[in-house]
Amino acid sequence: MHKNSILPNHYTFPFALKAFSDLRDLKQGQCIHTQIIKMSHFNDIYVQNSLLNVYLSGGNMDLCRKVFDEMPQRDAVSWTIMITGYQEAGKFDDALVAFEKMRYAGVVSNMANALSVCSSFGAIYMGIWIHGLIKRRG
Repeated sequence: MHKNSILPNHYTFPFALKAFSDLRDLKQGQCIHTQIIKMSHFNDIYVQNSLLNVYLSGGNMDLCRKVFDEMPQRDAVSWTIMITGYQEAGKFDDALVAFEKMRYAGVVSNMANALSVCSSFGAIYMGIWIHGLIKRRG
């Protein structure tokens, strides 16, 4: 694209980020992040979620959290990436706190990620509570 003088945009950035996420290439992901900021595409939810995924797959939860905190809006995908990241990092308390914050923000989830955290963490009572929420929702 660059050789043909075609500028990336909010449609192409997520695809580039997905490729670097799959390769676990944090350095190239950060280069793309810089381009996103320079070209003012940071406020697109798909671009932001793709950035979260790059930092998660690259094992950098601090940068993942920084991007998450700077997001003006978050959807179920954003929250799920964070919860999954905390779970994979063994930060089960943070994963459950993120789940609670997601619920407080009014974002609806299928609850599977929270139950997975509970089973990994051994949080039986939290798992029972989440199971009750699932039953009440139908």
